Amino acid sequence: MRDLPFRLADCGASAVGRIEIYSDLLTESLDGVAYVCRTHSEAAARAITAAGLTASMSWDLPPGVARICGHVHLFPTGMLGADDRHPRWCDRRDCAQRGEHRSRSSEINTSRPEAYLVTVALVQAGHAAAEPVVVLSATDDTGGAQVALSIGQVRALRYRLGKSLDAAGRSRR
Repeated sequence: MRDLPFRLADCGASAVGRIEIYSDLLTESLDGVAYVCRTHSEAAARAITAAGLTASMSWDLPPGVARICGHVHLFPTGMLGADDRHPRWCDRRDCAQRGEHRSRSSEINTSRPEAYLVTVALVQAGHAAAEPVVVLSATDDTGGAQVALSIGQVRALRYRLGKSLDAAGRSRR
């Protein structure tokens, strides 16, 4: 097992709850389960969240499951269970052949017919000094286009989009 980006108490008490660990809500990657006692459940959830992961607590252990507090089970197909040669968001498919790491693409779905099918994914060139970028793809009946934005540009865009959405919401009133 690889080193985890968080540390949990290892008190040895019987676990009474479990925390599902998600590394990426964009791709809804369930990566593992941490087992906790009541005393350490909040601290464990905070540690997982502080590591940039999402924690979802459940007090119902499956029948016949007996674990100790602090035990973490990683799913081999999850982002945390894979080797350290990939970013944790990488889909781990054909990275060497592509020459890049790529997350699963997520469709921007408004649940309404739209003029363009828009997807978003993280991409990082396969060399050590490469920074990840966000790739937006838009496709319609006539073709498509892609734009790669730096993480800094995406942060600024997120801020500008929030302001624009706020302004659009105020103008309707």
